[in-house]
Amino acid sequence: MERAVMDIDHNALRPITVQLKDAHKMIGIGRTSFYDLMKRPEFPRPVEIIPGRKSFVVSEIEQWVASRLAARGEAA
Repeated sequence: MERAVMDIDHNALRPITVQLKDAHKMIGIGRTSFYDLMKRPEFPRPVEIIPGRKSFVVSEIEQWVASRLAARGEAA
C-alpha cells in the first residue's frame, strides 16, 4: 500500500518572530550577552507585537548574523 506524501512548505511553518527568551538561542549566546548586543545600534530592534510583548523578527536576526559572517570574510 502506498503512503500519501504531503508537500509541506517548511519555510511557511517557520516563525516570523521570536520572543526575547528564544532569540538569544538563535545565535548561540547567553541572555546577558544578548542584552549587551541589544544596546548596539547595528543590532535589530524588537517589535512590540501586542502591548507589553516584544519580539524579534527572525529574518532581521539572520541578516545581522550574515553581515557578521561577511565582515569576517573581509577581515581575513
